[in-house]
Amino acid sequence: MAAPCCDSPAAHFDLVSLETPRSLKEEFRARFYEYDLAERGKDPFVFARQVLQDLRKPILVISDLRQLGDYEYLRRHFSDRLILIRLDAGEELRATRGYHFTPGVDDSPVECDLDDDQVEVPWTLRFENDGDDSIWPSRLARVVQKIKLHLR
Repeated sequence: MAAPCCDSPAAHFDLVSLETPRSLKEEFRARFYEYDLAERGKDPFVFARQVLQDLRKPILVISDLRQLGDYEYLRRHFSDRLILIRLDAGEELRATRGYHFTPGVDDSPVECDLDDDQVEVPWTLRFENDGDDSIWPSRLARVVQKIKLHLR
């Protein structure tokens, strides 16, 4: 959902810059968040609308939904077709993948809006990622089953 924001010429950086190793990515994140919040302040659905405006496929997979406004837009426009899957991973596991908490960035609404306990999101499926890769085939089978039900 962040691709239009990341790839916007007005933001003065591109999506490729934010897909680089964490050290380089960190140089862009604070500026990215400021831009994201400013644009969403004008229109909370600006980026969701851009992502979905030319949707012509029966399935759209959004792999990283973090913003309440994006969720609300999807719920309003696709409620009959919406499958919401949440993956949770603990700090310890995330640290093994190179994650280091950055105050003011990793706790900003851009990053964790849907993590707030006050936000009620009706997740269709919710999985704990504990690092055990052997359980993912059965979990993915459940996801595929949900998708097939929605395509009928």
